[in-house]
Amino acid sequence: LFLEWEIGDETLELALDYAKQHLDTWPDSIHLDMVMDEDTIPIFSNPNSEKAKRLFLLLKLCDTINMQGLMFGDKYAKVVAELPLPENIVRLNLRYNKFTIAGLNSFMGSNLNLKTVDVSGNDITLNQVIQSPYIEKQENLERVITNKGTWTPKMKIKKSFF
Repeated sequence: LFLEWEIGDETLELALDYAKQHLDTWPDSIHLDMVMDEDTIPIFSNPNSEKAKRLFLLLKLCDTINMQGLMFGDKYAKVVAELPLPENIVRLNLRYNKFTIAGLNSFMGSNLNLKTVDVSGNDITLNQVIQSPYIEKQENLERVITNKGTWTPKMKIKKSFF
């Protein structure tokens, strides 16, 4: 529906705002994903294109970026983390993507306002998450899910004195 509207049409913004207000009343357990795959990432990388403008408009309705199972690796983490994503994106589903701690740090060091990040199925340990210098930058972060456990703000960062 939203993809057929003319960019710049005042009614499009009105419709998006109306839809967003409605979606905001839904419980947190229900959320909308924007799937980032090998087709959409190049579109987002050219933000002035007509397709990118439409996708960025639709992102206003989403709260999750879903890259599950795409096997992108760390280079795409940096590309996506540098996109001008709206502040309503608070969840990242990065399961099974061949990310390392460097890829996770790209997201953690970004301007995203994250609450939940799922990196299970990647080569990232809970200890690496705890020791990440970027974990404290994400002030609203509630959890990072790994293969072997979940980081929460109650976990203290371990620093070695040796």
